[in-house]
Amino acid sequence: MTASDEHFMVDEGLLARITGYARLSPTDIVLEAGAGTGNLTRHLALSGCRVIACEFNKRYYAKLHELGREFPNIKPVQGNVLKAQISGYDKVVSNLPYSISRQFLKMMILSGFELAVLVVQKEFAEKLVARPGSGNYRMVSALAQSAAKLEILEDVAPAAFEPQPNVMSAVVRMERARDCSRRYLDFLNTLFNQRNKKLRNILDNVPKGCHDMRPRDMGPNDFLSLFETI
Repeated sequence: MTASDEHFMVDEGLLARITGYARLSPTDIVLEAGAGTGNLTRHLALSGCRVIACEFNKRYYAKLHELGREFPNIKPVQGNVLKAQISGYDKVVSNLPYSISRQFLKMMILSGFELAVLVVQKEFAEKLVARPGSGNYRMVSALAQSAAKLEILEDVAPAAFEPQPNVMSAVVRMERARDCSRRYLDFLNTLFNQRNKKLRNILDNVPKGCHDMRPRDMGPNDFLSLFETI
């Protein structure tokens, strides 16, 4: 993560809406990745849920630690969220640093989350919901759509952040539909590394009727069915 990732949400209306999108209750345990200066953390804590607020930057972590004195339901964690091996959460609400969006999404899906509300770069959000055969359809599209019901809730202009990014962002909600294993993730990686080839030229023992299918045109149900048969 770099300084260019440090875009903190300062729009109070947006912060309140994001908290509402997560449908929080006092029994929820929420992971917030890239908690920064705690603007979103405070809103989450006010809902009564327990918040695991992870922040890489030591200076910002110190602010989270102070916020934790005000809200006992905040647990600050200093470190790289991709390596911290945080567990025990059921929801994820985060303004994600753009540079870790893809890696974090994969980690989150493997964790077995229930619901996530993520602020990501709009371009990445559009890849998550891209349809098979479209130019934006990638491995991360197939993985996200295999694991969850997705919707883009709203676009977010640069003015909602400080400092302002050079791109539009979007709020995405994901509700888990099924568990996805590391083997399934690796399976998708294998296929999308050769996304334009026919399955018969990528895999052995391809079921009859699937020989001429190409990963770029296959939907999540196609991948799930194929994975179960090979």
